[in-house]
Amino acid sequence: MKYFLFIFFVLLGPSQHPDFEVIKATFEKCSKNVEHSYTNTKLDYKFIIIARQSSDKLKIDKLWIGKDFYLISPSKKLSLTSEDGFAENDTIYFFVSNYTKIDKQGKIVSSVDNIKQEQPPYKYDGDALIGFKINNQRKYKVINKIKEIKHSFAP
Repeated sequence: MKYFLFIFFVLLGPSQHPDFEVIKATFEKCSKNVEHSYTNTKLDYKFIIIARQSSDKLKIDKLWIGKDFYLISPSKKLSLTSEDGFAENDTIYFFVSNYTKIDKQGKIVSSVDNIKQEQPPYKYDGDALIGFKINNQRKYKVINKIKEIKHSFAP
């Protein structure tokens, strides 16, 4: 009977592997006082993924972190752009950052980022939501936790 159940599970169980697996999701916050007049704050997010499909079939293109939306383009290398695509089971990366300049009174003086305005497709429980297409069908994956690496403060 055990042998029969094993064969049944192997043949009829979940045969498809996931489209991609998030190996690591981290962020680092760095603050710097500039001439004692304002503070620069930079948030760097880094995602490491194992692609279970090639870039011909899998297009990872959207990211929501809280209410912030980013257009993304994964890369096989630790770089900011994707050039050659990726193969099944490749390790791929993507990064997003934003910068905020705050004066002594706590008012945002300027913000330089790649944040766009787009609402997530649904309310999600987690730190982030990744939007992707697999064979031209739109799907989403929730990232439960983005781990903070460390808070660095530069003088």
